[in-house]
Formats: sequence, structure tokens, C-alpha cells
Amino acid sequence: MPSFKNFVKYSIKRIISLLLHVFWIFPVKKNKIILINDHSYTFSDNLKYLSYYLLDKDPKKYNIYYSLKNVNEINDKRINPIKFNSLTHFFHAITSDILITNNSGIVYLPIRKKQLVINTWHGGGPYKVTGDSVFNNFWYELDMRYNAKKVDYILSSCRVFSEVEAKGMRYKRRQCINCGTPRLDFFYDNKIVNERRNKIYKEFNLSEDTRIVLYAPTFRGAFEDYSGVIVDDILEIDYANVVKSLEESFGGKWVFAVRLHPRLKDVVFNNEEIINMTFYSDPQELLAASDALITDYSSIIWDYSLLKRPCFVFATDINDYEVKRGFYMPPEKWPYPIASSNEEMINNIKNYSLEDYLSRLEKHYEESGSYEKGHACKTVKKIIDKHINEA
Repeated sequence: MPSFKNFVKYSIKRIISLLLHVFWIFPVKKNKIILINDHSYTFSDNLKYLSYYLLDKDPKKYNIYYSLKNVNEINDKRINPIKFNSLTHFFHAITSDILITNNSGIVYLPIRKKQLVINTWHGGGPYKVTGDSVFNNFWYELDMRYNAKKVDYILSSCRVFSEVEAKGMRYKRRQCINCGTPRLDFFYDNKIVNERRNKIYKEFNLSEDTRIVLYAPTFRGAFEDYSGVIVDDILEIDYANVVKSLEESFGGKWVFAVRLHPRLKDVVFNNEEIINMTFYSDPQELLAASDALITDYSSIIWDYSLLKRPCFVFATDINDYEVKRGFYMPPEKWPYPIASSNEEMINNIKNYSLEDYLSRLEKHYEESGSYEKGHACKTVKKIIDKHINEA
């Protein structure tokens, strides 16, 4: 049955792509860029930071369109919001000089030779396995090949991604741009980090002397309807003791915040001890404001590590997950303290050593071959400008 479903999905994409050739009657517009957040369809991630960088550096050079589900998310008049998967979306995608995605979203499109396609990807680091290593299915693999063939470049956060993960998604080594992650560039500027921190504290009405521990687990299972589900019913972590342990070990007053996957935005929060940050579209700003992070296998762990703040792994199913899905780098080589139970979680907080963590973190960057230097947006802009100048 899964093979048949993938066959149907693949066939539909090919049929749509053929039908969309009708838009080829319209010419490609030079300097026109469309950004497609295929991961969550929101104004966030690498595309948000890349669009701002381009407009800040050359305000009048680019004509930028951003495709998303809720066009009201964008209040910047320099960016043209368009409804995702609408006829307007397809028109601008097929007539744009440059298409930028953070996952896919282009497999439906009949790409023209003169168009430049860049995949910024949406994850970083050598963690959970993706691509054909997860979905061993002929039609899924064909779909990956079809998608990768349409992309000129994919951005890489580290050597492991370029050598292993990108290959698993059927990208060639020459397609990888080893520049790091655009959404993480501002982590290298303490002034901007502090500005984002102040923004979040104001958004959630937090006092300046409060410290935030952010719990941000990755998504599990199928994209079901989670409306009406109460967050207390799906959280395995003992948040009360986590807060108590952080206050005892690090001092100060701590609050426990949760940022679930965007697909779980309808989960009900009815516990006043937990701050719901799931609705906030920009997780990087939440990271900038957080004093500690707890996650499992989410690549958000790679993002947060650049801030050199306490980061913990809480994963009760880590052994089972490693067998069923796997990791590019085994968990025992990660620099983050790992807990598979609440008891271990509390012990890891109590026995935390910043000096030891920073030492292991540098070794981790070396073993994974980190490309993060804070210049990803600059690198992408050079590629875009070279394409425009040569057109």
C-alpha cells in the first residue's frame, strides 16, 4: 500500500508539472526571486533571514516574492506575499529568475534552463537520518531524484551533510555549497542576539530576571489532527523538577517553555506553569532568548549549540529510534548530556559542567566538519548576483 500511495503522489506531481508548462508563455523576469518554505509554509527559517539580508544589502536590486499559507504573516512592504500553491504562486515561480526553497516545493514546477534553483535545506548537523535511508521505496527515491535534478545548489551545514545526507537525497557532491546555515548567521552577532532576546521577553511578558528553559522536541509519527489534545497528555518530561533542578544548579528564577513542531500548533495548553511558544513562527528568536534548551533529535540542537549555552537531550525512545531510523553520528559521540528517563535528566542538570561541555562541543564541530561561520547569507547572495550578472 505505501508503494502504491507513493506511486500515486509521484504520478500526480508529474502530471501537474506537465500542465504547468502553460506558464512558459510568460517570460522569466530578471532579478525576480520567489522563496518557498516547503517545510512549514510560514515566514521563517532560512528564507526569512536570506530575504532580509538581500533587501538590506541591495534594497532596490531584487523583486522578492514569498509563498506561504497565511499572506498576512508578512508586514514588510519590501516583500510580496503570495498564497502557497495558488495560481499566482505557480505564475511567479515559473517566471522568477531565482527560486529558493528550504526543502522541496519545486517538484511540481517545470523549471527552465535559465532559472537558478537553490535549496537552503532546513536542518543542520549530523543527527537523525533522512532520505533513502529512512524511506526505502522505489517511488519515493524516484521523487527524490526528480527533485534533486531540478536544484542547482543545496546549502550544507557540515561535512557529514555534504558527504552523506545530501547523497542520500540524491544530490551530487558538486551541488553542495559548504557555507553554513543562513538563519544562524545572526548568532555570531551578540548585539542582534540580545535584541531578539528582548523582543521575546516583551512578546511573552517576562521579567528581565527570569531565565527560560525551552523544550523543543522533534516531530513523531504521521501528520494527524492534534486539535483538542492536551499538552500534559503528550509530555513525558517532568517539567516541574527540571525547573527546580535548574534553579538549584544555575541559580535564578526559571520558567519552562514548550515549542512543539508547527504542525502541532493546535495542541491545547491549559497548564499555567508551561509557556506555550509553539505559535511563534521564528524558533531562532526563541533560541536567542533561551538560557537552556532541551530537545531530542531535532536539528534545533545544532542551531542552539552555536550560542554555547546549556543544551540537553531528553529522549525516552533513543535506543529504539536509533535502531528503527538511525543517526549519521551515534549519540554517544554527541557533546550534549543525554537522558532516556526523567531521573537521568535531573542528574544531567545537577552534574552539568560548562567547561566540559564546551570542550566536547569543539570536538563535535571538528568531527562533523562544521561550516558555520556566520557568512551563509553573504555566500548565497554572491551566487545569486553571479547568476543575475551572467544572464
